[in-house]
Amino acid sequence: MNIFYSVDRKSLLKENHVVELFKPNISVPLLKPHFDEMFPEGISSFGARFLLEDKDKLDSSSSRIEMVFEFVRRLNFPNRPSRLQSFYASMNIDDSISFREKHGKPTDTIWKVVCEKYFVADYNLLNTGPTNLALSYLAKTYWSGGSIDQTPFWEALLIPPVTVLERVA
Repeated sequence: MNIFYSVDRKSLLKENHVVELFKPNISVPLLKPHFDEMFPEGISSFGARFLLEDKDKLDSSSSRIEMVFEFVRRLNFPNRPSRLQSFYASMNIDDSISFREKHGKPTDTIWKVVCEKYFVADYNLLNTGPTNLALSYLAKTYWSGGSIDQTPFWEALLIPPVTVLERVA
């Protein structure tokens, strides 16, 4: 098992909890077969937020990024894990602390977690860029495991099941 560190910005984690994919209740009959075709194994809580929450509640650029990255992955890197089916973590605690300082709150907890399978990519590539062409290039670079930044921020996409071991900060 590989050890990672995850910032809990939603206060959902607890010791010995196992994070798994789930199949949400799709209330629109027309969309259920579409969802089942796209994600037969289910999605993560992150994926549920981007696929199922009212789009007016989400940052439109984040939604656009996630969908473009998902379709670039499907087209060019089908063996990479979907961001919408992943659990996010850092390779070390210092990176998790840095992530919390930039994207969270001081009260967000950090947990040591383990899983078997994962993929590492540069989180800094998750932006729209100045054009749609640039956005597609950023997505392709992300899924290739590359970076265009002199100081990449490596995030690990953990493939569930992910076991939460202990709170470390």
